[in-house]
Amino acid sequence: ALHMALAMIARHNPTHVLVISDGHPDDPRAALMAADRLGPGRIDVIYCGPGSDYVGAEFMRRLARGGGA
Repeated sequence: ALHMALAMIARHNPTHVLVISDGHPDDPRAALMAADRLGPGRIDVIYCGPGSDYVGAEFMRRLARGGGA
């Protein structure tokens, strides 16, 4: 679960996080909330889904804006 992974790394106060995903986490809302709690660190993403999956790609764009960005 992406939100749990982000919560775990938040304890280390990262300045930069890289997320590689197909853009379909178990709980998108919880993942975005966890990203917001990362603080001022930057989140970069690599979308690894099909080009026709606009939902997954849009989630990854939203995730990249989280984390205080």
